[in-house]
Amino acid sequence: MENDELLTKDELVDQIDSELAEMEERTGFPDRDADYFHRLELMTFVRNAIYNMPISDYQADLIEQRGGCSVLDDIYNFWREHVKEWGETHDEKLTMSYDLVREYIDSVERHDLTRALYDRALADMQEYMAELRSSNVDSVLNQSRYFVGYNAILSMLEPRNSINNQSLLALLTYNRPVKAICDMWQGQDNSEVVGLKDLSRARDSVIKDRRAKLDQAPESIQEQHPETQRYINLYVSRYGDAQTPSQLEPDVELEP
Repeated sequence: MENDELLTKDELVDQIDSELAEMEERTGFPDRDADYFHRLELMTFVRNAIYNMPISDYQADLIEQRGGCSVLDDIYNFWREHVKEWGETHDEKLTMSYDLVREYIDSVERHDLTRALYDRALADMQEYMAELRSSNVDSVLNQSRYFVGYNAILSMLEPRNSINNQSLLALLTYNRPVKAICDMWQGQDNSEVVGLKDLSRARDSVIKDRRAKLDQAPESIQEQHPETQRYINLYVSRYGDAQTPSQLEPDVELEP
């Protein structure tokens, strides 16, 4: 999605305000039990946390896409599944609401980045297979070990991987992340056996090298994939400063 099409944080807050109003409208006074007031309180704190936190348009858009018809319902279900606790005092509730929003955004981002990386890895594999089909028989036989490594790396990049969000973004700045890891592995390991530890070491080296380049000279990265520049910009905006948005504390009072 292009930047000028992204939902802004203000638009997300407006949507949440509408959802809170609809929640009150559809719940008659006789039906407003303890569970209703607990949910209303929790979601109001969440709304204020989102209003005050430094959330990018990219993150706001992901939240809206993930939430679908109801952002608050999705966040509340996330809280029930992953958090399940709520504070007693106002300060405890305030702290927990910020923690909840941070964890939720991290989960939403992770879902987006892992899917994007695996789609990129699958495209990489298709390009590699096309290269093999155009090669002569001897060349294909000589690449059998490389082929096994390529497939193993593709499996490592499936959506259920354990790579953190910063490293996922770094890998998404490669046109062909699988090839980058496989080439690194070939340069590090000359054994006949394809070992997962060796592949993991190569993956970590590729990530480390790319993160260093993104930190020092992101403008020097020359990649042709149409989405690459977007991920470079996203990486720099998220991790290019000493403090990332997830580490910042709110610097304004709650909106009345």
